[in-house]
Amino acid sequence: MVGLNGDAVGLGASIGSFGDVIVAAENAVITDRHLAMSLVPGDGGALSFPLSMGVHRAKAFYLLSKPVTARELNEAGVAPR
Repeated sequence: MVGLNGDAVGLGASIGSFGDVIVAAENAVITDRHLAMSLVPGDGGALSFPLSMGVHRAKAFYLLSKPVTARELNEAGVAPR
């Protein structure tokens, strides 16, 4: 089980996505800015995010570098309340 409380950025976001069960506080936000800085995410998130949130959401997460809130994680079924 992984608990997210606050910001999970880069490696923290990837580690958060490795859990079997993810519990996110209301203020939890995950983001990964690798592609926004023209870097390749190589810390495992490129494999774990599609498994946890689906391929299309994971593509949008990485390509847009948009932070994902706890509410969006809940709606995606990644972190149920």
